[in-house]
Amino acid sequence: ATDSGFLVFSAVLSADGNTLSGTAAQGDIQAKFDFKRQSGPPAATAKPTTTLGEKALERARLAVTQLRQGKFDQIVKDIHPSIAPSVTPETLAGSWTAVLNQLGPYKSELSSGVNTVGGILVVTLGAQMERGSVNVLTTFNSELKITGLQFVPRTPPPAATAPPKPR
Repeated sequence: ATDSGFLVFSAVLSADGNTLSGTAAQGDIQAKFDFKRQSGPPAATAKPTTTLGEKALERARLAVTQLRQGKFDQIVKDIHPSIAPSVTPETLAGSWTAVLNQLGPYKSELSSGVNTVGGILVVTLGAQMERGSVNVLTTFNSELKITGLQFVPRTPPPAATAPPKPR
C-alpha cells in the first residue's frame, strides 16, 4: 500500500481473458477484487445512446446547413414560441446575408462545442468563411427548440511567440 493519497490498482488478466483479479489500495486500506466477463449480446448489436447535447449539436449543424441552402422557413419551424415573433424567415435571411456580405461564402466547420448554462444548451459552431470566420451560437431548451441563434465574431487564437534568440 501507499500513503500518497492515490488509489492504486494492481491486476492480472486471466489466460482466457475472462477474469481480471487484483487489489486496489489507498493508504493502509487494501481490497481484493475479481471481475468476471459478463455474458450478453455482442457489442455490435448494442445501440449507442445519444445524449441531449449530441442531439443539440446535430440540430445546430442542420440549422447551419439550412442557412447555407437559404431554407430559413425550415429553421423557423424549430424556433421556440417565445422568440418566434422576432425570428422570421426574413430576419434570418437578413442576418445571414450580412454575414455573407462581410465574410464571404461558408467553407467549412472549424470547431464545435456544447455547454449547458442554466438548463439551456449552448452549441457553438466555428464556421470558416471565405474571408474570415464566425461562431454560430445556437441555444436550445430541453425539448430542443431553438431559443436563440446569433453570429458572433470569432476571437483569433493568441499569436505564437518566437522562442528567444540565443546570445
